[in-house]
Amino acid sequence: WDGTQLWLGRIDADGLLAHAEHVAGDSTISIFQPEWSADNRLYFVTDESGWWNLARLEQRQTVAVTNIESEFGLPQWVFGQTTYAFCEHNKIICSRISDGSGQLSLIDLDTFELTDIEIPLTTFDSICADNGTAGIIAASKRDFSQVIKLDSARLETQTLVRSCDIAIDDAYLSTGQNFWLETRHADKIHATY
Repeated sequence: WDGTQLWLGRIDADGLLAHAEHVAGDSTISIFQPEWSADNRLYFVTDESGWWNLARLEQRQTVAVTNIESEFGLPQWVFGQTTYAFCEHNKIICSRISDGSGQLSLIDLDTFELTDIEIPLTTFDSICADNGTAGIIAASKRDFSQVIKLDSARLETQTLVRSCDIAIDDAYLSTGQNFWLETRHADKIHATY
């Protein structure tokens, strides 16, 4: 995932790739989860800023949809991961990681305004959405994985099914401490102890 190239091309009548064009990424920029929106715009996650942020392609230029110190991408040693989905024609439901904890958010694609969704879960995976509703696998340090349903208009969630219903007393759980370290090159790295 250190370097990825995103290319656009057309499939011709014979099923062959034609007019291939490099549009983003290189040997030092990582690209994650390219997706077409309903209005035919190409969105993707890029770490060009030093953080994996959401972007879209406009007139062959990368335009930042988000530009914050959060990770909207995931390590790509697992295929098929999704951290965002189009839940309405102008809204994206997404997950991001800040200070070692996941956050579910909604992005307005007209204004690029990001709204956090307050729920007690902190790990999100396999986001899919359609017509104002999103399905997400979610968990936390205290909650086993569960499939949740999100209404993007009301920002309300409903648990559809849990992977385990066993209750564990909080006294048995180590929550860990989050902190930042500085590398010898003065880069910041996050750690949990």
